[in-house]
Amino acid sequence: MKKIAAMMLALIMVLSMASVAMAGADSGLTPDGQTAATPTTATSIEIPKIFTDVGSNPIQEVELEFLKSEAFTYEKIEDNAIKEQGAAITPVPAITWGKASISTQGGTEDKFTLAIPSYSVTGVYTYYFKEVDGNVAGVTYNYDGTHDNKILVLKVTVVNEIDATTKQPTGKLLIGGIALREGTKDGDTYTIDLTDKLAEVENNYDAGNLELSKEVTGNLGDTSKVWNFTVTFTAPTGDTVSSPITFDPNSATSVKIDGADVTDIAKGWTGTKTVAVQLTDGQSIKFNNIPAGTTYTIVEAEANADGYTTTITAQDKDDTTGTGSGDIASGDDDTAAFVNNKQQDVDTGVSITAVPYIMILAVAMMGAAMMITRRRKEEV
Repeated sequence: MKKIAAMMLALIMVLSMASVAMAGADSGLTPDGQTAATPTTATSIEIPKIFTDVGSNPIQEVELEFLKSEAFTYEKIEDNAIKEQGAAITPVPAITWGKASISTQGGTEDKFTLAIPSYSVTGVYTYYFKEVDGNVAGVTYNYDGTHDNKILVLKVTVVNEIDATTKQPTGKLLIGGIALREGTKDGDTYTIDLTDKLAEVENNYDAGNLELSKEVTGNLGDTSKVWNFTVTFTAPTGDTVSSPITFDPNSATSVKIDGADVTDIAKGWTGTKTVAVQLTDGQSIKFNNIPAGTTYTIVEAEANADGYTTTITAQDKDDTTGTGSGDIASGDDDTAAFVNNKQQDVDTGVSITAVPYIMILAVAMMGAAMMITRRRKEEV
C-alpha cells in the first residue's frame, strides 16, 4: 500500500513539474514547424500573409512597423490567456521584422518571417506592431492604424527547460508558446483582444468594372459617325494603381493614351489617367479591374451639338454638360450609356391631311375625262 501511495505521489509531482514547465504556453503560431504548445528552441517564426480576391493584381509587398514591446514575469494562466503579473523585464529583447509579398501575379499567400531573439529570463514578452499601408489602390490594410486603430500583438512565452530525469530546471530556456492576436492603439494606450488568436494576417484586394456604350437614334441620326470620349480615372489619394486596367481593344474604334494606341491602361500610376475613346453607334468598351476607390468622369466631345440631344445614364449623370461620372466599389459593374438622338419633322410641302381629297379629285377628273372621250366617239 505504501509503495502504491509513493508511486502516486511521484506521478503527481511529475505532472506538476510538467505543468510548471508549460505555464504561460499560449498556443497559436507554429515556430519552425513545431507545435507551439511544445517548448522549443525556435529561432524564428512565420506569420502567414493572405490576400483575398486578388484577381489580376500583381506583386504586393507588405511590411510591419514596430510600435513597442514589454515583458513581465508570469504567475498563472486564466482562460487560456496569460495574466501578466510580477516584475517588468528590461530591456526587452528585440524581434527582427520581415516583409511579406505576393510573389506571383494572382498569388494569394506568403509569410512574414520574424527572428526570435535570445531570452535570458522566463516570462511573457509582448510585441506590438502594425502593418504599413503600402498605398496600393484597391488593397485594404487591416492593421495600418486607420481601421479602428487596429494593431497586431505577438506574445512569446519563455519557460524553463525541465530535465526529464530530475524534473528540475536545467538552466536552459525554451519558447513555451507563441500567439498572434489583434489589438488596438489609442494614443499611448494599447489593448489586446484575448478572445481569439489569429492564424494569419489577411488583406483584401477589391476591384470593379465600367462599361461605356454609344447609341444613335432618330430619323436624322448618323449611325456611321465617330463619337469622341474622354475617360478620366482618378486613383484614391496617395495610392498607386499597381495592376493594369484591361479592356478589349477591338470593341472600340480607337483607344489612345497621350495620342498613342494602347491595349490596356498600364500599372504604376498615381493621380489621374486620361483615355481617349472613339465609338460609333452600337459599340461599347468595358474597363476591367479598376481598383475600388477609383473615381471616373466621362465627357463626350459632341454631346448636345449639331442638332443632337444627348442623354446619359451613368452612376451619376449630367445631361447638360455631356458628362457621366461615378466611383468604383468592390464588385461594381458600372455602366455609362450615351444616347444621341437627332429627330426632325420632314417638310414635304404638302399637308398630309389633304391627300385623301387630292385622291378623290384625281379620280373625279379621270372619270370626267373618260366621259368626254366616250361622247366624242359617239358623235363620230
